[in-house]
Amino acid sequence: MGFRNILWWFGFTVIALLGQTVFPGVDLLVPGLIVSMQEERNRQSIILGIVFLLIQEGSGSLAFGAGLAWYGMAIVLFIAGRWLFEARNIMFMVILGAVLGVWRYLLISMLTALQEYTFLEDVVFWECVHQALTFPLMWSLAAALRPTKPENNAYSV
Repeated sequence: MGFRNILWWFGFTVIALLGQTVFPGVDLLVPGLIVSMQEERNRQSIILGIVFLLIQEGSGSLAFGAGLAWYGMAIVLFIAGRWLFEARNIMFMVILGAVLGVWRYLLISMLTALQEYTFLEDVVFWECVHQALTFPLMWSLAAALRPTKPENNAYSV
């Protein structure tokens, strides 16, 4: 990863984390991981996945493993979805966002029950709706702003 690439991902991470203060309970980093996976840069995706996972695990109140299950499912859904859809198709991202919203609801409801936390169904439901709606928007923004190489138009939306 070159210096400009690192700088770009650092900027993305800062903006996504600032966005998460506006939308609490919504993960705005996961669209960046999907953009990285679309670029087929395995080392970059692994590094970003670990960094994003550590950020979310460290800032969350659920027991360790919620972030791992969250990012793991996002990766599995993306890889499985590529068999059915074009990886950079906006409809695929809308479907992926909706499925991730449902997965977030199920994950939080299961983990709060295991930890005997109070499950605020309405609050969690709306956070998951926001996750489903913001995912394709954040993905579109990140994919559109990614610098492209002249010989490789792999980053276009």
